[in-house]
Amino acid sequence: MVVLEPLSIDRTRMLSWGMTDRDEHDAGVQAMLDRGGTLVDLGATEDRDVACAIQRSLASGANQFFEFGLFEGAIGHFHRALHALLGA
Repeated sequence: MVVLEPLSIDRTRMLSWGMTDRDEHDAGVQAMLDRGGTLVDLGATEDRDVACAIQRSLASGANQFFEFGLFEGAIGHFHRALHALLGA
């Protein structure tokens, strides 16, 4: 999961987490996790580049807000499911 947290008009904190239900000590699983991590890193880089471009354009006043995509609501679902699984 990658979170881009706006701190100011010109600064964003990027946080990322990788989660799995696989045994990280299994050599075959480790290779799969490494490939997945590479994919996450590539996606995070792309998200970061988009976020930077958006932040550079905010000063123009052309838009009041920006939504990355149609599935941003999935983040809320993720947190509700995680909260329920952790029994919090």
